[in-house]
Amino acid sequence: MLSPPARRLALRLGLGLAAVGLVVGILAVTVGDDAPRDDTDQLAERVDRPTVHFHVALRERVSSEGAAFGREVLSATVDRAEGDDEARAERIADALIEASRQAREVKREGADEELGPVLEAFGGGAQPAEVDRLALLLAMTASAPKENARLPEEVQLYEARRLSVEELPVDLRGLGHAARAFAFSKVGFCDLGEEAGRASDRAGTPNAAAVANALGEAAGEDAEGLADLVEGIRTLLVDGSAACCAMRQGRHAETAERLERAVSDAEALGVCEERLPILRAWAALLRGDRDAARGHADEVDVDLLTRTDFERHRMVRDAIATPGQDGASEAMLRLMDPRWLSRLVLEGTLQALGESELAPWIEQDATPQAALRFVAAEAALLRTARRLHPLFDHAYERDGVMGDLLGE
Repeated sequence: MLSPPARRLALRLGLGLAAVGLVVGILAVTVGDDAPRDDTDQLAERVDRPTVHFHVALRERVSSEGAAFGREVLSATVDRAEGDDEARAERIADALIEASRQAREVKREGADEELGPVLEAFGGGAQPAEVDRLALLLAMTASAPKENARLPEEVQLYEARRLSVEELPVDLRGLGHAARAFAFSKVGFCDLGEEAGRASDRAGTPNAAAVANALGEAAGEDAEGLADLVEGIRTLLVDGSAACCAMRQGRHAETAERLERAVSDAEALGVCEERLPILRAWAALLRGDRDAARGHADEVDVDLLTRTDFERHRMVRDAIATPGQDGASEAMLRLMDPRWLSRLVLEGTLQALGESELAPWIEQDATPQAALRFVAAEAALLRTARRLHPLFDHAYERDGVMGDLLGE
């Protein structure tokens, strides 16, 4: 049995340890893993993926080896003759996997990779670094609906994060900010997306003279009309992105306002006509006007809808028909699908471009074609890497070492 002095000492030690434990507990709550983190921190984690480091490795090798490596990549992927084996693509993919390990180690040590332009190596002509990056980001965005040319979202996020819009020519800054707003907002990085959207609105769009100067003969006699087209695309991207974020965060009044703006943008561009009544009905429901929503829903020609759009229309109908505010609110929550809206915005943008006088320029100009070919080639190399190494996308889930999970 402890003597009285020993008991007092033990009590003091126990209280001291309890106090330390309490302080540690408080610190764990206030600054531990559960502490709120902003978009910047979460985005840094999101782009720490094997696919991103593979992309960085490809960019670094293209930058260092130039057109010779660009031709090698294209001949092994998008230009490969039918019946040719994939041995060359496999060698390139394996080399990039090895290089991507090193790219991640550089990142973990706090160094920031310096990546030069890549599109000249793919036939795109020399461009300033940020113009080159913007063209690549836009090509990634445009290629998203194409299964064989689609890159993972984190690769697009990486390029959006790295794009220094203030280093672009003034006439491209509004579009640069809009591209970043769309990339961030469609996957939920709404603080960054809304900031980029506001910056895009401040920057605006090039005037007719700037468009004529940029496109040369391709602008034809309607440079003013093309300037209006670019502005319409910019505002559709920004308003659609803002609607996605307002929707994610339950800001119904703002969602309705941004949906209505996006509808006006799409109408001005003459795109997505069969789907716009669904958006109008959606906005009317958010404002609590069922009669207006019903009228807009009746305007929809269901025979022109895709299966996904038909389901969205059915859900609007269900929300209109649900009696009582509580039921309507629950039905409205089921309608909230930012992914569907972001797809509509992207498809509307591509439709506007495809039906415009810019379409021949995009198909013939070296820079957009080089960007599209780079994206398609990288997508093909990623498919090869995943076929060779089925655990490629999970390479950092154990000890952060790619070789462990790739069996090397």
